Amino acid sequence: MNSTIIVPMDGFHYSKEMLLQFPNPSEAIARRGAHWTFNANDFVKKLQSLKLTKGGHFPSFSHGSGNPIEDAIEVEAQKHHIVIVEGNYLLLDIEPWNEIKSILDFTFFIESDLETIKNRVYGRHFSLGYGEEVSMRRVLTNDLPNAELVLSTKHRADTIILSR
Repeated sequence: MNSTIIVPMDGFHYSKEMLLQFPNPSEAIARRGAHWTFNANDFVKKLQSLKLTKGGHFPSFSHGSGNPIEDAIEVEAQKHHIVIVEGNYLLLDIEPWNEIKSILDFTFFIESDLETIKNRVYGRHFSLGYGEEVSMRRVLTNDLPNAELVLSTKHRADTIILSR
């Protein structure tokens, strides 16, 4: 697998500073992780360029700082023959997200039930120190609505894989 690299959608989160410039900054911060809190236009452009040139630089995401890390991932044409693009909204059928499916050669949807998603995301929030109440509020007001939207896109995938 040395010739494989992962390009995560998470690197295209808008920074906290950028979210504070949104018309409703408190909503943008509270809903961080919703499809509209990502720089989808830049993501699509970078994927289009990658498809053409077979290389490029991509951001990653730091859960510690809560911000993207620019140019943290380098895809090299000579070195990386398989690029896995990973993210929740790759199959979303609204602009500009809907352009991604045609860029990718093959798509998988890893499906999980909402209760499992709820427990996993709650565990992640809690492990980051948010406490029980804040973690559950975030899950119920942001993560589950996002998960429901993502689950509605599974029919667009080439293959659906059931998660354990």
